[in-house]
Amino acid sequence: MTQVELIIQNKLLEGKDIGAVGEELLAELNSMNFNFEQHQKALYFLLHSGQYRKAFLLIRKWIGDKRKVPWAAFLQICHDNTIPPSEEVLNAIFEGAQEQHLESDLVRARCWDEFDSRFADLRAQKSNQRQVEYQQRVLGLKEKLNFLQAQRMLEEEEKLLQQLEKAFPDDDHIKNKRQEFRVRWAREILSKAQAERTDKKIEAATYETLSQDESNVLEILLEAAREQVAENPDKAYLFSIAFFQMDAFNCAYEILKDIPNSFHTDWLRLEVLLASRRYIECLDEVNRVEIRHADHAETLFASTYMRALALIGLGQISTAVALLKSILNVRPSYRSTAALISEWTES
Repeated sequence: MTQVELIIQNKLLEGKDIGAVGEELLAELNSMNFNFEQHQKALYFLLHSGQYRKAFLLIRKWIGDKRKVPWAAFLQICHDNTIPPSEEVLNAIFEGAQEQHLESDLVRARCWDEFDSRFADLRAQKSNQRQVEYQQRVLGLKEKLNFLQAQRMLEEEEKLLQQLEKAFPDDDHIKNKRQEFRVRWAREILSKAQAERTDKKIEAATYETLSQDESNVLEILLEAAREQVAENPDKAYLFSIAFFQMDAFNCAYEILKDIPNSFHTDWLRLEVLLASRRYIECLDEVNRVEIRHADHAETLFASTYMRALALIGLGQISTAVALLKSILNVRPSYRSTAALISEWTES
C-alpha cells in the first residue's frame, strides 16, 4: 500500500466523509513531495469518488508545475463529464504524453478512441514493443540459464530457474529445464555421496546395524512411499533419492525395483546397488544399462566408471584402475576418477 493510500485509509477510518478526505488530500499533496505513482493513486481516488472539480484543480497545478500527469485518468475525467476534445487539445495531450514519456499510461484509456485514431495506433505500437521486449528478456534469461548449466553452477542455476518459473509459469521450455535440473541436481548429490563413501578400505567397511525401532520406522516410510508410487510412478525417483540420503539403501532399491526402466532410474539404481555393496548385481545391471542406453553420449563413461567402482568393491583393484585410466585419458575431470586412481595406486 502506497503512502497516499494509507493517508486516504486513515482519514476514512477516522469517520470523515469523502468530500473532507478529498480536501485534506489536496492539502497533503501540495505540502508533500509525492512521486508520480502517488499522484496517480490520489487522482483515481478523486475520480472514483466523483470529486471531479478537485481532480481538475490537481491536474491544472501539475501542468503549471511541469510535473508528470496521469493522462489516462485525465481522459477518463473528461469523458465522465462529457467534455469532447478539440483537435488542438488532442494534439496537446499526445505532445505532453510524449514529452513526459507517458504514452504507455495515455493508451490505457480507451474512452476517446472515437475522437482520434492515434490512440488505437499508439496502443498497438506499445503492445508490439512490449512483446519484443518480453521476447528479448526471455531469450536473455534462457541464454544465461544455458551458460550456468554449461558451467555446472547449480546454485545459481536453481535461483534463476525459480525466477523464471515465477515470471513465465506457462513456458514449456522452462518447465522442461526445471525437470532436467532436478535430475542433474539429484545425480550430483548422489555422485558426491558415492565419492565420500568410496575409500581405500571399502571392502572392510562396516555399516551400522539399525535398531528395531529404526527398522520399524523405515518399514512404515517404505509402505507409505509405495502407496504414493502406486498412484504416481514419477515419484519413485524422488522417494528413492530420499531413502538413499538416509542410507536406507534397501528401501531405495525396493522403490525402484518394480517401476519401468528409464535413463534416470537406471543410473540411480546402479548408485543404489553400489552404496548397498551389491557389487555382483551392480556389474550385471551395468551391462544391461550399457546396452539400453548405448545411444547416449554419457553412457560409455558412466558405465565404465560404475563398473570400476563395483570392481574396487570386489577387490579387483588393478582391473578397476585400468578402467578409470581409460576414462581419464579422454575426460580428465570426470567425477572423482583422478582421486580414485591416486588412492588405489597408492594402496
